[in-house]
Amino acid sequence: MGVRPNPVRQKLRNGGAAFGPMAFEFFTPGLFALAGEAGADFITLDMEHSGVGPDTIKAQLAFGRGTRVAPFVRVPGSAPHLIAPILDAGAMGIMVPLVETREQAEMIVASCRYRPLGRRGLGFSVAHDDYSSGPVDSKILDGNERTS
Repeated sequence: MGVRPNPVRQKLRNGGAAFGPMAFEFFTPGLFALAGEAGADFITLDMEHSGVGPDTIKAQLAFGRGTRVAPFVRVPGSAPHLIAPILDAGAMGIMVPLVETREQAEMIVASCRYRPLGRRGLGFSVAHDDYSSGPVDSKILDGNERTS
């Protein structure tokens, strides 16, 4: 089966536009389905200002599975330990606050990519790869391609 593609990334690469809301307090099982019916391409779930933690985000990402809405998360900071669990939970991309230098941006990108493009830790057959089996090499390539 492999990793689900990121439809927002594909749209943008093809010169299109993608639209979607940012959710701060509206965390409900129907959020992704409702947004999809309204025409949203993505939802960005906020962890920086909402006060929700990884467990709430992981549940929201699970509720979004099976919809065509791409899940993104604004994490509370740029440290790799704040990014990795969110990507492993199934987020297709992240937004990081307060990025002020090129070095910070490069560290964030490295935290989102598997080797050789980055230094993201390896963990497979979990939410981010749809709990599927299969060759790790393919999952690494698919994961690097999908993550925004």
